[in-house]
Amino acid sequence: WLFVDRSRNASRLWCDMAVCGNRQKANRYYRRRTAAREVPNA
Repeated sequence: WLFVDRSRNASRLWCDMAVCGNRQKANRYYRRRTAAREVPNA
């Protein structure tokens, strides 16, 4: 595995899906929802 921290302040941490998978999935869902909201209705 390769873990690359691309955050501005290098604050991301490796997290096993068995330990905090729900947090990761919720974060991914939130980003998808906000990205979909930013698309203008042309």
